[in-house]
Amino acid sequence: MCSCTRSRCCVVEGRPLQVFINININDISSISEMLMEFSTTLYLRQIWRDERLAFPGTRNVTLNHKQFDRMWTPDVFIRNLKSGSFHTITVPNRLIRLSPDGTVLYSQRLTLTLACDMILIKYPMDNQTCKIEFGSCKSLISLTTYRYKIRLSC
Repeated sequence: MCSCTRSRCCVVEGRPLQVFINININDISSISEMLMEFSTTLYLRQIWRDERLAFPGTRNVTLNHKQFDRMWTPDVFIRNLKSGSFHTITVPNRLIRLSPDGTVLYSQRLTLTLACDMILIKYPMDNQTCKIEFGSCKSLISLTTYRYKIRLSC
């Protein structure tokens, strides 16, 4: 049985809820060595199962983006975020798809500027590794586990 509220994570039979995170990077629009940052546009997708949302049937249902604020969602944030924006033209670029078993797919399009600690000792002949660092609220860390998958399409 799933026990959760709008503000509290679902715990299924005493086990942590699994949240799957998928990132589809559309582009990396800029990299600044001076500011030690990079900018990217991506789709952040999260998938989890909330048994309270299960319904009879065999077809998925796409919910209106306004339903987002009425349901429990993972409290994922990006630790190295400098600035970011949601895409809202012509409507918020959010997809909420609900499966009959209560599986929720939540997808949103984001443009982010992220900090990247660069080591420039060999500049301009250097290589850099810039990361997207995810975090979650400390109080829920033992109640939720995250799994990641990244895909580049640029």
